[in-house]
Amino acid sequence: MPQQIIVKPVSKTKTCSQCPHFNDYSEPNRRGWCELFGQQARKHHQRTNDCDLFADTDPLDAPHPELAIDSTVKVIDADEHHTEWASFIVIGRKYNSELYRSTEAYLSEPSWYYELVGSNYQPNFKSIWIAENDICEANQSHLIRTEEIF
Repeated sequence: MPQQIIVKPVSKTKTCSQCPHFNDYSEPNRRGWCELFGQQARKHHQRTNDCDLFADTDPLDAPHPELAIDSTVKVIDADEHHTEWASFIVIGRKYNSELYRSTEAYLSEPSWYYELVGSNYQPNFKSIWIAENDICEANQSHLIRTEEIF
């Protein structure tokens, strides 16, 4: 008689505090470190689709963002010269997990979205989410050509 293998469903955690990838600093502000994303997190943060996407894959196979947290970037504006583009700091990033839902989505949507704040961290400036296709590293903005070549 063949041996039966019983597979139990994996229960997903609901917050960072229950996640095996969370390293708790035991601080009063509930701060810790997310080993999965390599960034600061808090105990009360909710689990996201990105958590599932990265946790269930081999780290070498997981999609990797081109820009790191705290990178200085410029938002590409075709109507201005690259020296006039506004500079921002990356404070968050999100993988487009819906990218593979259709051929059109794969061919037209960006893989990553980045959360940006003003380069001097102005407290009254709300963060904005920008597609990776609309930004570039600040020190490489001179390589972007916005006018037609031909």
